[in-house]
Amino acid sequence: MRKFGVLVGVLLPLFLVALPVLAQDKSSSQKTEVQGKTIIVFDASGSMWGQIDGKPKISIAREVFDGVLAGWNKEQPLGLIAYGHRRKGDCSDIEEILPPGKVDPQRFKKTLAAINPKGKTPISKAVRMAAEKLKYEENKATVILITDGLETCNADPCATAAELEKLGVDFTTHVIGFDVKKEESEKLRCIAENTGGQYFTAATAAELTGAMNKVAKVAAQPYNLILHAREVKDGPELKDGISWTIWAIEDGKVADKLTTFSYGAPGRFSLAPGDWRIRGEKGNAVAYKDVTIKKDEPLEVTLLLGSGKLKVRGRLSDKAEGDIGDWWIYPIRDGKVAKKSLSFSFSSPETFTLPAGRYRVWGKEGDATASKEVEVKAGETTDVTVVFDAGRLTVRGRLGRDGKKDIGDWWIYPIHDGKVANKSLSFSFSSPKTFTLNAGRYRVWGKEGDATASKDVEVKAGKTTDVTLYFKK
Repeated sequence: MRKFGVLVGVLLPLFLVALPVLAQDKSSSQKTEVQGKTIIVFDASGSMWGQIDGKPKISIAREVFDGVLAGWNKEQPLGLIAYGHRRKGDCSDIEEILPPGKVDPQRFKKTLAAINPKGKTPISKAVRMAAEKLKYEENKATVILITDGLETCNADPCATAAELEKLGVDFTTHVIGFDVKKEESEKLRCIAENTGGQYFTAATAAELTGAMNKVAKVAAQPYNLILHAREVKDGPELKDGISWTIWAIEDGKVADKLTTFSYGAPGRFSLAPGDWRIRGEKGNAVAYKDVTIKKDEPLEVTLLLGSGKLKVRGRLSDKAEGDIGDWWIYPIRDGKVAKKSLSFSFSSPETFTLPAGRYRVWGKEGDATASKEVEVKAGETTDVTVVFDAGRLTVRGRLGRDGKKDIGDWWIYPIHDGKVANKSLSFSFSSPKTFTLNAGRYRVWGKEGDATASKDVEVKAGKTTDVTLYFKK
């Protein structure tokens, strides 16, 4: 399950280069941070008038919420979405009544008391709305779904939950089946399972209270692990482009499947007591740290990536202006250049975050190539300009000397030591066509229909050479 705001939907009928690891880790005596925001999605569909021991389920739900909200963590922002409360038979009857904010139990009580169950049960749309209100693709979002029935609006809540989990930063749905049948319960359980949430059943007011209190505790659980990253010990904290991955460690073995991940710094997590492996990553720099989470002891950890920045730009020649080039970065170890690139980019200039060490920067602009070896130092930025020593060659064809229309397909062959290469360096089926080539001599061979023509040309660094080939009529 991916971990990152909190969405509580209450629906009633509802490898890599492993680098330096830890700079510091410490227990925090400061007040712990609560997780994101919470939205209660309240099902006010018509089936809520059904009774348990002679009492309408809507009345039981209101009373349960009064008690739960009175003990709600005041630091945990809470909002309310309701559906089915305004129109019968309308699957679009979904409304955000209270945006997430500081909990006011009396305000919630009055709001719930004014809700009059009428309509259908659009579980999927309601959960999706709550997720979107909490910006689930950017923030932690947890849904608590309390329902006394199944979806009635031709949608698949289980598929919706799986989709939101996949797209969300940290999306979780807890489900409470309130007075549901066994077969209905099985169809609701998958919503929780698809998002790493918990499933509860409740057949009485007491059981609903117990389930709600358990879910509320989970939703308001404070962060107990705060993660920071630096390139070097005395360097500034890294803020952008950081990702965190966490695996559980059981019996000394790291789990194959990750438990949670997050983007951004500092990283904030709520983990169960136990041993965990942390991976911090920025660009191509990675660091690991194993930590132990203890009950009621928040922990802050700083990982040192041991990385530096490499800013690369290209120039057509040593006197040319304008940034050009696509880039591939190859590590150099023991004097040998790796066969596989560590990173690449199709923009210039480009800044790479890399583990400290030596690299070969290989660039390409059109059909021109160039390379340069550089040293990246931890905590520093290395600027490098790669000169391609290249020029432009613009080729066009004409039918006879008096032809005015541009015609021809083109193949470019390098000439080395007076010999024309057997294999073309580049080709094009358009005319005119401009090629970017390393400085040197080339044979331009053209074809128009069955007519052919060729010409040897000189490409000079920083210059544009224009050539016209004439095909015989």
